[in-house]
Amino acid sequence: MKLYNNNIIFKNNNCISCNTCTSVCTVMNTHPTLSSINPSMCIHCGNCLAACNNNARNFCDDTDALFNSLENGEKISLIISPDFYINFGDKAYNILGYLKSNGVYKIYDAGIGAMISLWATVKYLSDNLDNPDKAFLSQNCSALINLIERFYPEFIKYIIPVYSPMICTGIYVNHYLNDRSKLAFLSSCISKKDELSILGKLKIDAFNVTFNNLSNSIDGDISSFYSESDMKSDGIGNLFPFATSFKDAISKFFPKYKSVMSYDCIDAHKISMLNDIIKNKNQDMPLIIELVNCKSGCIAGPGNCLEDNSDLSEIFKSVSSNFDSQFNSTDMPESNFHKLHRLFENLNYNDFIRCFEYKLHEQIDIPQSTYDEIFMDMHKNTEEKRNINCGACGYKSCMEMVKAIVHGSNKKENCIHYMHDEFHIRYHTDYLTNIPNAEGFYCYAAEKINANPNSVYAIAVAGINELNVINELYGFRVGDLIIKKSAALFSSFTKAHNGIAGRLAGGEFLLCFEYSDEIIENIHKIASHDCKEYGVAFPATARIGIYIDYDHSKSINAMVSLAQLTKDKLDETSTYSYLIFNEEINEKIALETFVTAQMYSALANNEFVPYFQPQYNHKTHKMVGAEVLCRWFQDDDKMVSPGIFIPIFEKSGFVKQLDKYMWEKAFATVRNWIDSNKPYVPISVNISRVSIIEEDFVETIENIQKKYMIPTDSIHFEITESAYARKPHIIIDRINKIREMGFKIAMDDFGSGYSSLNTLKDVPIDILKLDMGFLRGDNVDKGESIIRHVVSMARELGLSIVTEGVEKLEQADFLKHVGCSIVQGFYYARPMPINHFEELCYTSI
Repeated sequence: MKLYNNNIIFKNNNCISCNTCTSVCTVMNTHPTLSSINPSMCIHCGNCLAACNNNARNFCDDTDALFNSLENGEKISLIISPDFYINFGDKAYNILGYLKSNGVYKIYDAGIGAMISLWATVKYLSDNLDNPDKAFLSQNCSALINLIERFYPEFIKYIIPVYSPMICTGIYVNHYLNDRSKLAFLSSCISKKDELSILGKLKIDAFNVTFNNLSNSIDGDISSFYSESDMKSDGIGNLFPFATSFKDAISKFFPKYKSVMSYDCIDAHKISMLNDIIKNKNQDMPLIIELVNCKSGCIAGPGNCLEDNSDLSEIFKSVSSNFDSQFNSTDMPESNFHKLHRLFENLNYNDFIRCFEYKLHEQIDIPQSTYDEIFMDMHKNTEEKRNINCGACGYKSCMEMVKAIVHGSNKKENCIHYMHDEFHIRYHTDYLTNIPNAEGFYCYAAEKINANPNSVYAIAVAGINELNVINELYGFRVGDLIIKKSAALFSSFTKAHNGIAGRLAGGEFLLCFEYSDEIIENIHKIASHDCKEYGVAFPATARIGIYIDYDHSKSINAMVSLAQLTKDKLDETSTYSYLIFNEEINEKIALETFVTAQMYSALANNEFVPYFQPQYNHKTHKMVGAEVLCRWFQDDDKMVSPGIFIPIFEKSGFVKQLDKYMWEKAFATVRNWIDSNKPYVPISVNISRVSIIEEDFVETIENIQKKYMIPTDSIHFEITESAYARKPHIIIDRINKIREMGFKIAMDDFGSGYSSLNTLKDVPIDILKLDMGFLRGDNVDKGESIIRHVVSMARELGLSIVTEGVEKLEQADFLKHVGCSIVQGFYYARPMPINHFEELCYTSI
């Protein structure tokens, strides 16, 4: 939104609203809310800058614009106020050299213009000496000219119609020296920026640069730079930055009986004094009254960079001795006058005459859309909210408050209703995506559905696939960008269908939208988006679980839970992007709930039983090993299928506890066989992908081994091929540590899905377990060819080979023929309890 405030002085975040600034302000109502500034009232005197002890006020000038223009090769000359040399001391010429090195064309001392201004002023006063309506107020302080032109138009005709010293210098340089370059005025005055607008009428582009900001913009050592002015001044004009010096100079050209006065720090009392003088102008009318805003004169302006301006009188004494001798004392005013006139007899007096005018407060036609924008920004989106008119902000109506904000003299945070709504919104908004968080979604979705009782709404949960992989490959910053883009996509979709989107957590989002068959058919369009702009080679995809609220019988929380469970039925590698909750899913959820509720008690009651499936050498028909499998028998001896409980345990994380339980059982069994001198073969136990990435995985195996002290070749560990897909560097590290302990590692289920030869290359394993999936389907011949080559390759890699899932004699024979004699499957034996397995060991080893 455009703020109608181009003020020179502005407050920063240090403001504590202590009211010090308002207490020193020359103009009433410049600070309508204590800490804010009304630009239409401010005269840029800088009193508030000097008074503030918290550094809460700043001012702007054209310093940055100057350097940017120089960098762009623009032709710019400098006009420097005489107090430049006092402010910067020994560094003054280094700074001039630095500016010249940056491209400044010419440098002129404004003392020349001060003399011209003095000459024009003296000439005006001399020409109008007997005119009772002559002007008598000095014109050199731009802040006080601002004050009079804006608020005291009755004083305008009493301002001496001559340009100030700096402006006179600019006119002289442009008109008489034919320097047509842009001009930069260096002084300690911040209100000079207002005065420079006059030069625009003369077609002279100008910059106002303060000493303070110039000093702050110069970095590093500049001692190697040096330059002097191209036009120096040695006249009395160099004293004008000091208070009363202009008045004292005027007195040298008129008899002593002509009264000259000086006022500084203009306030209401001094304005009253001026009023009295004007009312009684026929009695003791002064020749001139010097008006200055700053107590010590322009040298102490708000843009100065003096280290200590407490004793400027001493500085004045030392400086005045160099310049004050140009004209004799007031005993010879006529001689001084002629001497001054001869200095500038070649100048056109009219070139330096200025007209002052009443500057009405600019009436800006502010469109209603601007007010509406502020209202919306304050969360006042209804007529009722726009007309609360509580008065707590200090204004009679909400509209008055908004107008003050538009003009920059107030801020929305002063409205208690805005702050209440803002805190509410922030509490319900996700910081990253700027859409509602989960709490906000529950609230706003309920409002949507309740407001549209005749509509059917859908609640969906969408999850970005492989977000952890994106974070690992490209960094969290890219991951966050994808989250934000997905949020925008989901939000746009739901808004188009009278709904709302929110972020649940991580890469998961909540959607609420009006349901129709057409919308559902097109929902796949938001389930994928391109990420090339972030450097990601593949698109971001999402799985979406949907619950359709046909009867409004469930809460938002309940529908979100069902949508979440529905989404979880979609695997990240699924070719389907969405799934709608149905009765089959409901039954699966009920089963999952039942299994989850029973698993902890089942573990405590030893309902999980190790079963053993033998592995045979098909050449010798001897048992050479076995795999330990988990079976769950409930109290009624009813067995729960592993195909049911294993996926649920993996999802809940309970599989970690089950793994530890089975490892302990396997190690204890081998220990018992050894101690009982029973015949046995090496057995293999499974490690889930959930367990192997746990921080304490290796430590757990070490502790179990220390407890049972079994030969490490009596137990092997099996890890499925798919487990390596995620966090492979972590898994490989853990495998290496287990192998260092002496245990062998088998890669399980190779060939059950889409196998990768890279896995064989990268993962340190000892045994390859082939799945008979290669021989299923219509392409048996191709499968057999693949097995031949995989077996050959595994043997070259030094791997032992076991084939599982062998159910037929011809399969076993084929495997023996290609060099894989160790088989596991129903052809030889089904999984069996320990007592049957031990009996088999006596006869089959």
